[in-house]
Amino acid sequence: MSAGAVPAKDAQEAARRAIDAVWRIESAKVIASVARVVRDVALAEELAQDAFVSALEHWGARRACRTSRERGS
Repeated sequence: MSAGAVPAKDAQEAARRAIDAVWRIESAKVIASVARVVRDVALAEELAQDAFVSALEHWGARRACRTSRERGS
């Protein structure tokens, strides 16, 4: 491991904390906006969670592609 490398477990924990923080900070605004459109708070919460998961999956796939290109794979 290089001097500046972060162990995978520490990186995963940092990512989890960042994801939790983003959800905690932004979810109320997203849910409120969606609830105004669908007129159902429970549905708005579900849709917001689904959108958040979809975004994380998309960003993870993009990161994996970028990492592969950087390695020359």
